Amino acid sequence: MMSDYEDAIESLEDVSGAVASGSGLRHRPTTLHWDPDQISLSSEVPGLNEVKDLLDSDMSSALSEDELAGGCPLPSTPVDPRLLETEMAVEVLKAQMGGDDMDLSTMAHNAAEQAEEFVRKVWEASWSVCHFRSLPRWLQDNDYLHAGHRPPLPSFSACFRSIFRIHSETGNIWTHLLGCVAFIGVAIYFLSRPSIEVNLQEKLVFAAFFAGAIVCLGFSFAFHTVYCHSQSVGKLFSKLDYCGIALLITGSFVPWLYYGFYCHFQSKVIYLSVVITLGLSAMIVSLWDRFSEPAFRPIRAGVFTVFGLSGVVPAIHY
Repeated sequence: MMSDYEDAIESLEDVSGAVASGSGLRHRPTTLHWDPDQISLSSEVPGLNEVKDLLDSDMSSALSEDELAGGCPLPSTPVDPRLLETEMAVEVLKAQMGGDDMDLSTMAHNAAEQAEEFVRKVWEASWSVCHFRSLPRWLQDNDYLHAGHRPPLPSFSACFRSIFRIHSETGNIWTHLLGCVAFIGVAIYFLSRPSIEVNLQEKLVFAAFFAGAIVCLGFSFAFHTVYCHSQSVGKLFSKLDYCGIALLITGSFVPWLYYGFYCHFQSKVIYLSVVITLGLSAMIVSLWDRFSEPAFRPIRAGVFTVFGLSGVVPAIHY
C-alpha cells in the first residue's frame, strides 16, 4: 500500500509540473480586454459613429444646462400648513381689495365706514330728545318749541319707531294717523252702500272729499314722522304735505257746491272749475323749494287762507 500511495503522489507532481510549464493543457483566458484599435465596430454596424456623436452632443448640452442652472435641484422642502394658510389669507385679502397691491387708503376708508355704521346704529338705539338750539339748521323750523325735539335719525325704521315715544311731533303724528284711518273706514262704509241708498253720482262727489281728506292726513302723518331723516327727505315730504292740504280744500268744496247749486248746473260748473284751478295753483306753489322754509311761513299761511276763503264767494251768490 505504501508503494501505491507514493506512485499517486509522483503522478500528481508530474501533472502539476506540466501545468506550470504550459505544456499538455490549454489555458482559457478569464478576462477579455477591449481594444478599439484592434476591433472596429463601425465596420460591422453601419451608422454607429453617427449615433455615438449624437449621444455625446446630448450629454454635453445636458451638462451645460445643469451648470447654468446652478447644479442639480435640491429635494423639495415640506410645506408648513400654517405658512400655506397665511399665504391663502393674504391672497384672499388682495382679491377683496381689487388688486395685487393692497391699498392702505382703501382699507382705512372701509374701516371708517364700518365704524360710522356702528355709531349710527348705537345712536339710533339710544337717542334722546334735545333742545331747539342743538338741532341742525335744517331742522330748526318752529322756534316757538324750545325742547322735546328729535335729533336727526338717518333711518326710516328709526323714524317710524319714534312714533311710540314722546317728543314734539307725537301729537301731530298720531292725530293725523288716526284721522287718516278713520276717514278710510268711513269712505269704505259709505262707498259700499247699495245704489238704492246712494246713487253713483253722489258716491263720486263724496269720493272726491274722502280722497282729499285721506291723502292730506296720510301725507301729513308721513311728513311729521320722517322729516328728521335728512334734509332732502324733509323737503320732499314737506312738499307732499302742502299738496295734501290743497287737495283737502279742493275736495271739501265739491260736495257743498254740488248740493248748493244742485238746480243750477252752469253756476255749479263755473265754481267747481274755479276751485280746481285755485287748488292746482296752490299745489304748484307748494312744489317751490323755498316755500317750506321758515322765512316763507306767512306766505304759506296766506296762500291757503285765501284759497279757503274763496268759498265765501259762492256762499253769498244768492
